[in-house]
Amino acid sequence: MPDATTPASPSSERSLADQALANLVDQFARPLDFLRELVQNSIDAGSPRIDVWVDHQPGLLSIGVEDHGSGMDEATIDHQLLSLYASTKEDDRTKLGKFGIGFTSVFALRPDRVLVRTGRHGTWWELLAGPDRVFEKHRSSEPISGTQVILFKRLPDERVGPMIDEVRSVLGYWCEHSLVPITFEDRRAAGAADAPDAIDPFAAVDDAQALDVVQRPMALDDAWLQRHTTLDMGDFGTVEVAVGYAPTPSWGFYNGGLTLLRTRDSEVLGDYAPRLGHLAFKVRSDRLEHTLTRDNVRRDDAWKRTLDAVARAHLQLRQALVDDLDPGARSPEALGLAHGQLATELRIDPSFAATASQATILLDGVGAPCTPAACLDQGEAVVAPMGHPLVPALEAEGRRAVLDHPGTRQLLLQLLDLLRPAPFAMPGRGRASSQVHTIDALWGQAPLVDPTTLPLLEQQLLARTQALLAVASTPAVTMPLVGHFALTSVDPDKVRLQPARMVRGRAERLDEESLLCMEGPEDGSVFRRPSPSEWRVSRPMRRRSLLLDVDHPTYILHRTSAHHDLELAAVGLTHAILHAQGYDRDAVATGETLLLLDAIELGAP
Repeated sequence: MPDATTPASPSSERSLADQALANLVDQFARPLDFLRELVQNSIDAGSPRIDVWVDHQPGLLSIGVEDHGSGMDEATIDHQLLSLYASTKEDDRTKLGKFGIGFTSVFALRPDRVLVRTGRHGTWWELLAGPDRVFEKHRSSEPISGTQVILFKRLPDERVGPMIDEVRSVLGYWCEHSLVPITFEDRRAAGAADAPDAIDPFAAVDDAQALDVVQRPMALDDAWLQRHTTLDMGDFGTVEVAVGYAPTPSWGFYNGGLTLLRTRDSEVLGDYAPRLGHLAFKVRSDRLEHTLTRDNVRRDDAWKRTLDAVARAHLQLRQALVDDLDPGARSPEALGLAHGQLATELRIDPSFAATASQATILLDGVGAPCTPAACLDQGEAVVAPMGHPLVPALEAEGRRAVLDHPGTRQLLLQLLDLLRPAPFAMPGRGRASSQVHTIDALWGQAPLVDPTTLPLLEQQLLARTQALLAVASTPAVTMPLVGHFALTSVDPDKVRLQPARMVRGRAERLDEESLLCMEGPEDGSVFRRPSPSEWRVSRPMRRRSLLLDVDHPTYILHRTSAHHDLELAAVGLTHAILHAQGYDRDAVATGETLLLLDAIELGAP
């Protein structure tokens, strides 16, 4: 009988053919990948349904693949099935099996027997092969619909369960989006009597209790936003695309619903990686083809046209990201995730910034939806946690804070860089992260405390500290062998110390590292904190109001110590205030008198 590799030939040619077949069999990294090849052949044969089943008798595992396609006559068996390289699919772009070698994959599992039952035009055949891969063919009197391939393999009972689980997994991987219904049945429990009717090709589909349906709609399981569309690509035909945003991008390529490649390696995207690499997608086209090794997709013109279709679907997804982003209906975490993805989109296509800036995609600090354009003021943005007490006061000043999240900050930075470029920014370097500020870093509020309502000793401590600050803020010079001399008379109102209570967020810690005092308005209203980087008039040359936090641990410590030594407490509190304001020994070189003890020596009253 004809051999599975080549027609009868001299022994040397037969040896080479055997070696070629062995190499082809060994190319399948996973032996159970033969399921993909048999399902593919069944689809190409026009089967309306494919049934895969497993059964087990003590020591023997059976795996069957049955279809209801056109079947094979004797000529087809001899010249195509049993001839290694023969194929009728080479000129048919709708047929996925192009190389005529898929059937050889049944030997990758090293089966003890392979049984093939098929027929056409009222003549039926059975073919049986052993481990030597040589088929014996004979006529069958039993009617056969389509083609049945059954593998028999001796297997210890303890390995049967894991093997069947792997059969189910491999079948689901390669056939997850098949356009042809595929069923899987574990007959160990059901018994042969419950096997589907071999004549009715749709009987199994109706019996949902006995069978598992393998194929499922083409969708992205882990995407938090996705779009499914079918695109008309002109002379290229239609391309079905499921594209979305997922925590980890992945890419799947399918023909007829069978998997050609599913990967997380962006190398498969080639030059499309910068544009599509942040997405997750699955794309199905009958023009896509796998490589000869069956483990990758061919990078040909069809691959390029298919990725062009994905790029078109991506534009729809990106618009949906803006249109469907109802900030009031999402959790803060989900909203921040969407903002981070939109920031990525803006890096890929800066022209989308105008659309994004006018869309209602943000929540402000009080939880109201708003647009980025309403929150970007004077080239900066302010972010705040939900419920921060400074937010209402800031809004009363006509400014809006945005609900804070790392993804939201990324989005704001992108929009600031694109819509309000910094005047001295280096091209391509982007905007400094300091342009997005936390509300506590940029704004403050400290309602004043009436000093007359404080205990007498505390009033004395504040008065003495005020006097020491007046002397410390008076410019002076140091002369060798002479000492320090004040350049002007002491102005008691140069620095006006006002007790106040700082407004802080709930999450802000109140400890010695937090601000003891800050420069602010004399009425204690909301104010913009001075930036250390901005140019300002030298401190000794201007009047200022210092708001002293009477709830700060450092103030409380010195207030307590005043009961034992008022002067020492005032000196310590003055030192702490000067330190908080940046007055230290290193600053003497600027010409400012910053040493409190020197100020005291000059005669503080």
